[in-house]
Amino acid sequence: MLFAMTSCDPAKYLDKYDSEWYVKNNTSKVLTISADVGLYRNIDHDILFPGDSISIIRFGKFSYLEEYPAFSDFPECENVHVEVYSENGDLMLSWENNTETGKQSDFFKEESWRYFHTEDFSRMWWVYDINPEDLDASMKE
Repeated sequence: MLFAMTSCDPAKYLDKYDSEWYVKNNTSKVLTISADVGLYRNIDHDILFPGDSISIIRFGKFSYLEEYPAFSDFPECENVHVEVYSENGDLMLSWENNTETGKQSDFFKEESWRYFHTEDFSRMWWVYDINPEDLDASMKE
């Protein structure tokens, strides 16, 4: 009986770069957030206290791709839907990336996010601030 074992180079297929997208509560109100980011993440009514952030999506690129994650990786996720509620359950904000219509809100535009990275670019993250004026605008609609 002959046994032969082979394997791939595991380091080649492990995530080399880590990227993450956060939503930050930049208001004085307690908010609740729900996010459906397809296969990547599902958040169901998590509490977001003033000044706190929550990760809505996180993923990396395989080492063999030799490319950094980009902001465009996020809006390319199909059927992203994020909702923000007041403390008493009223819907305040809603963002949906509708890939069928191509309609996108500012939430899906890179210039609406703050960008950070480590010196070697092994970790990158973007932060979307929910500001008081965002909630004020939603009350007028």
